[in-house]
Amino acid sequence: MRKFLILLLSLAAISLSACSEHGGGENGQTTNYLSTLDKDKEVVFDVAQAWADCFGDYYKTGYYMWSIYLQAYDTREQIYVELLTSSTELVVPTGKFSIAAIDRLCDHAIIPGMMTEEEGEQFQTFSWFIKIDPSSTVVPVYIEQAPIVGGEMTITEVSEGLYDFTFDFKDDADNRIYGTYKGGAVVEDFRPQ
Repeated sequence: MRKFLILLLSLAAISLSACSEHGGGENGQTTNYLSTLDKDKEVVFDVAQAWADCFGDYYKTGYYMWSIYLQAYDTREQIYVELLTSSTELVVPTGKFSIAAIDRLCDHAIIPGMMTEEEGEQFQTFSWFIKIDPSSTVVPVYIEQAPIVGGEMTITEVSEGLYDFTFDFKDDADNRIYGTYKGGAVVEDFRPQ
């Protein structure tokens, strides 16, 4: 089920409008954002799980790409980030990771969230916050979503197999998305054979 949700997060078409209109542009004009948030968002992980999926040098950058996926089961909120590390160990990557420009990816970079179009469909790619409508079943309905375009995440191993994921991000509408997940993380190996 988790892999299906990640696939949907990465490949599903946006069920909400691709852009939300917020005020604040020059001369009172409306500005378009991918984010549907209208204020800062604290993500709480009381009943939650984390996954760290290794894809190897997936983007041919010379760095290993990891998908870090934090899922709050009670609130249906998710943080999904793709990050890069020079380490080739199959262990949860640790340290401070910062959002990097897509043309300046490096060690300890997080790839910013954006929309990608393929065959006329738009999809969320790279790093996002989403909240799924609890009444949706097979195909999730997003009631909140925001691309992660700024900020950082620190991953610390506090004891063997237990981690502290602390993040303080910004979306494209300059809303803060922040929180902490403390607990185990399932490591999965998706490196090409």
